Amino acid sequence: MSDLYFPPTTKICYPKDITWVEDKNWANEAVLVYFINDDGGMGYVQIVYSSMSVNVTTQVSAKFWNKDHNQFATKTGKGSNLNLSEDKRSSSAIDTEFTSLSADEFHYKIKANFEPKKIRYDLDFTSTCQYAYQTDKIPFDPENEKNGYCIHRFIPTGRVTGTVVIDDKTTININGTALYSHAVQQTPQFCKRWNLINMNNGTDGIMLLEFVNKATSVGKAGLVLDNKLVGVSTECTVNQVSCTIDKDTKYEVPNEIKYTFKGKTIEGEKPFTVNLTMKPSNQVDRIDCLSFLPFLIRKFIQSFISKPYIYQWLDEGEAEVIIGDETKIIKGLVLQETSHVSK
Repeated sequence: MSDLYFPPTTKICYPKDITWVEDKNWANEAVLVYFINDDGGMGYVQIVYSSMSVNVTTQVSAKFWNKDHNQFATKTGKGSNLNLSEDKRSSSAIDTEFTSLSADEFHYKIKANFEPKKIRYDLDFTSTCQYAYQTDKIPFDPENEKNGYCIHRFIPTGRVTGTVVIDDKTTININGTALYSHAVQQTPQFCKRWNLINMNNGTDGIMLLEFVNKATSVGKAGLVLDNKLVGVSTECTVNQVSCTIDKDTKYEVPNEIKYTFKGKTIEGEKPFTVNLTMKPSNQVDRIDCLSFLPFLIRKFIQSFISKPYIYQWLDEGEAEVIIGDETKIIKGLVLQETSHVSK
């Protein structure tokens, strides 16, 4: 596959590449699957390993939202709660599991069991594209690499099937599209915020992740057409056209956002551009990331480091995709996430 084009700092990602790093030097590492159900619901399951305090911790969380339910649960434990397989491709912590089922394919079994809010997942994730992509170790601040770095591995499109059980009495079938992410962020307090979108209608989709610090931004994006990864971009812009101040957090929350990314196709190196404008309206969550941590750790981080909040929306959207002289419109549900790490 030497003739495939990937922009600088990115490269093709194989199943063997998605392994845990366990950086002990002030870092967060997470494995996460987002899904959008075919019936219009959404959810995710996540394991986080953090060395950003005196004691290493793990945190697991799960979310499910549809028109009838809005359930979120999380647990925090010791770093020793993280258990890895010998090849570091499978992980488990505090009743949450991501198990790699194949050495040659992106295929995972994902389970989660939360008390007392009682949200239980039993999911099967399989990639629907032939390969994934990853980034090298990218500094948040190219002029001062001591200000941390990020590494990302993305499986940009897949199918997820299984069930979620709410309150130990309501079972909901899951059959939808999914994004699988494995990320490492070292000294992430130097990151001011990040923006994420995931859009997939079953055959076509886009995903974009942008980190913003005081000096610059680091972005990466993927374009999927006919369940094939067509292009990867590091030329990404997220323009929050208008915002409203959240009176509780004092963060700016966007009312309109323009997403743009461009690059060259993986096969043939044709120029492509993707444009998407969204007006977030259906907010599915606002998460105080520190509210689940022990009191002393929470106060230390709030006082000296950051006050992270996550805002999430799920709305219909239309993305314009231009490849060479051809234009295509992708329609579907768009999961948007803006995450403020520090003011």
